[in-house]
Amino acid sequence: MAFGSSKRALRRALAGLASSGGLIALIAFVLPWVVVTCQDREVARISPYQVATDAEPSPEAGLLEGSRRDRDARHEPVDLVRRRLAWLFALLPALVMVLGVWIAVRNDRSGPPLALGMAAAAGLALTVARGMRDHLGLALDDLGGLEATARVEIAWGAWLAVGGHTLALAVAALLVALPPDVSARDPL
Repeated sequence: MAFGSSKRALRRALAGLASSGGLIALIAFVLPWVVVTCQDREVARISPYQVATDAEPSPEAGLLEGSRRDRDARHEPVDLVRRRLAWLFALLPALVMVLGVWIAVRNDRSGPPLALGMAAAAGLALTVARGMRDHLGLALDDLGGLEATARVEIAWGAWLAVGGHTLALAVAALLVALPPDVSARDPL
């Protein structure tokens, strides 16, 4: 009986840790993931939140102002898709948090930990592929003629999101690997 309750406590602690990973990735949604520099001067810091809400990248975005009006007429469907996709950077961590709480409160063994792992894996893949490799979908023509001298770098917000999703994914794997309880009285 004591072993069953210690397994339940371990399961709840791991689920809380997975929710913490989701919270870390959700906080990273508002932090800068991409930094654009031109001639050693920062011209923009871009977060997924700014892409999703179509907010200006930073106060230094005056350099990008002229190209933004031109781009809006040419790329409206692309921008709409990019904005909608950026909301996934918030939705997936929120889903990880909800599933972590669900696992901590309920005694379901297989479904929620697998769903938690899939949500964390999807969040990690999206962060690496779209957030880091594609720089949040930033196109060179978004830079307003600065593309020849501009340098686009990954900022620490993206790494924080990777860390949160990786933590949640590792915990989900541990939750799935926990052996089932053989006691009929303990539903865990």
